[in-house]
Amino acid sequence: MTDDPNRCRWIMLEQALAEFVYPAGRTQTQAHIRPLHWYVSCRLVLEGGFLPDEITPRPPFVVEGVAGRRPSSIARKPAAAENGRFWVG
Repeated sequence: MTDDPNRCRWIMLEQALAEFVYPAGRTQTQAHIRPLHWYVSCRLVLEGGFLPDEITPRPPFVVEGVAGRRPSSIARKPAAAENGRFWVG
């Protein structure tokens, strides 16, 4: 698998904000906002109680042992990540 720069990845807030405030390229593309989408997607899984499949872009996590709506464990798996426009549903 090639490392897709558009694939959601786990990044820290500082990195997401730096790419938003000081974009490396043109701001007519989505490249400067995409890291913020990735950050929010990951936080919604880790802190908000959402399952990774309920969020787009899909965060790089897999859930193991779901009892009702509560996962027993969340593991980081970069290959599980997908790209897409931000959406929660």
